[in-house]
This record gives sequence, structure tokens and C-alpha cells, in this order.
Amino acid sequence: MAKLTAEEIRHRTDPRWNDVPLVCMHCTHLGTMGNQFDEEGWTCSAFPEQIPYGILANHSHHDEPYLSQGHLDPPNDHVYSPKIYTEEDTGRKWHYNVDGTWEYMDTGEGTSSPSRSV
Repeated sequence: MAKLTAEEIRHRTDPRWNDVPLVCMHCTHLGTMGNQFDEEGWTCSAFPEQIPYGILANHSHHDEPYLSQGHLDPPNDHVYSPKIYTEEDTGRKWHYNVDGTWEYMDTGEGTSSPSRSV
């Protein structure tokens, strides 16, 4: 069997190629993670009681504050803020976008459409 290249290994182990991204998992504001099948238990600094299901399921993008955030105590205007990841073999930095796509920080190159359909 031929030895795998670093790129082949990355494609087999990298979450960008193997996981269905739940965008909230890749946001710097995430507080707690709940069950992957419902919204219960998911919280963040924008939604300290519970993240709305539409955002979790990626039906709605949280790139602008929701009206309901203004009624929280205290009110906040937090929106999706991506965690930055670094490829081990290349050192290139990348992140998930609010729509579930991903891109490199240095070139903007990445996926042009979400890696899953909702």
C-alpha cells in the first residue's frame, strides 16, 4: 500500500471534509452544547437561555442581531464570530462562515456553498 501524502491524510481527518458543521460549534460566543438533535441545552452569549432552533439548524444566519436580543437583561448585539483553526501540516488559518461554508484567512479560498443541505 502506498504511503499517504499529508494532503490525503488531512482530507481523511479534517472536519471540513468529514463533519456536518453545526455553525454554533465554531462560534467564539458558544456557551454550552446540547444534544445534536434538538435545541435544548445550547446557549451562547447572544442567547444565554437557549439558542433558537433556526440558528442551530442553519435555517437562519446569525450575522445580524435578533430583535429578541434587545429584550435580554442585559441587552446584547452579539452575532456569529468564527473560531480560527490552523492546519497542522501547512500552518494555514481557516474558519467556518455563518452559512456553514469555510475559507482560508489568507486567500478567501474554500467552499463556495454549504457542505450540507438543510
